[in-house]
Amino acid sequence: DQSNKTMLSVALNRSSSALRPSVVPVYSTQLRFASLKKTKQRIVASKNIEKITKAMKNVSSAKMKAAEAEAKSSQNFSLGINTYLSALPSEGLSATNQTRVVVPITSDRGLCGAVNSNLVRLLSADLKKQDAEQPGHKTTISVIGVKGKDQLLRLQGPRLNYVFDEVQKKPISFAQACAITDEILHQDFDVLTIYYTKFVNTGTQVPSRLSFYSPKKVQELAESLDEYECEPDKNEIMEALYSFYFASNLYSCIATTIASEQASRMVAMDGASRNAKDMIKKLTILFNRTRQSIITGQLIEITSAAESLK
Repeated sequence: DQSNKTMLSVALNRSSSALRPSVVPVYSTQLRFASLKKTKQRIVASKNIEKITKAMKNVSSAKMKAAEAEAKSSQNFSLGINTYLSALPSEGLSATNQTRVVVPITSDRGLCGAVNSNLVRLLSADLKKQDAEQPGHKTTISVIGVKGKDQLLRLQGPRLNYVFDEVQKKPISFAQACAITDEILHQDFDVLTIYYTKFVNTGTQVPSRLSFYSPKKVQELAESLDEYECEPDKNEIMEALYSFYFASNLYSCIATTIASEQASRMVAMDGASRNAKDMIKKLTILFNRTRQSIITGQLIEITSAAESLK
């Protein structure tokens, strides 16, 4: 009887243990496979980014060569009129309590490094300095380019007067520069300053400024050109020359800014391509290590199961 009771208790214990749910660690294989799949998706995404940035770099390189040639020809275009009007004295450009117009030239598209931010930073520093030194002066901003508008709307919103966007959608022409000149010169000002990015070479773009008198001031200073013979009227000729002078320099500034934008974009996309390539290498190493860890874990499980059956 005692042996029968013992056998019955053993059978009950076995049946209860069979009904009890077994606890199996889930993290070992399933989580590793999920991590492997996620890593593979990141590798595919990084390869797509590398393809896009390489294509953008090649496009910017081709556009930069054309923009550089345009910038050089535009500088030669304005050389003669600049030499003629360089006889005007420049002391009045720094006078106090003047009405100023600022024309920053920025790009319409992004992904071109810090070329727009550097220009806006230079403009903001100059405006802050003028506000401290000349409390009574009045300054308005006529911005060329969408990216400059977006930044200056936050920093100098009340001073924003004109916005010329989509100017760089097609290759810049002198006719476009003349149309912008007509809008800008309708404003009343004493001094006008163009902020642009000067193209030096592929790796160097320098934010710069160029100041102009108002047309009225040029007419007042026409006596400094008495050595020239002018017909019919000196003031009429000076007014026409000033419009051409400003339009040619604006055209040159826009052209060199476009060349700087394309060069900066080419460098930025080259850096992005190299970063994507480094990311692909790191993710590939991580993928291989994770896959090897899964295979090793599965081999250990198979070996352990085989040993337990012996």
